[in-house]
Amino acid sequence: MLSKIFSKTAKIWEEAYKSEAKFYIKDGEILGVFALTEDTDTVLPCSPNFQIDGKHVKMLELCLITFDGEPPIGCVDYHTAIKVLKQSNPLEKKRIHIGEGDDKGAADSFI
Repeated sequence: MLSKIFSKTAKIWEEAYKSEAKFYIKDGEILGVFALTEDTDTVLPCSPNFQIDGKHVKMLELCLITFDGEPPIGCVDYHTAIKVLKQSNPLEKKRIHIGEGDDKGAADSFI
């Protein structure tokens, strides 16, 4: 029974959207933005680290997106958002996994 549950959970996260940063220029600095879309199982990297043209990307945001075509609900500092998500009740994290992985967002392990 337990193996069925783990197998089903693994399949869900295998098929989940792996959020990858999109890059923009904001106030002369490179900004990396990850999307978190409502009702979408999503994998987010725990500690993303990017360099573009040899320059470290210091600004990262997590933007909350809806399906109704409206502008994003809002954007928050990525690292602050990840800290809050990690501290939330595991039973409430049914649609988000935060994983250790490479700088492209691939998750090798989950919390």
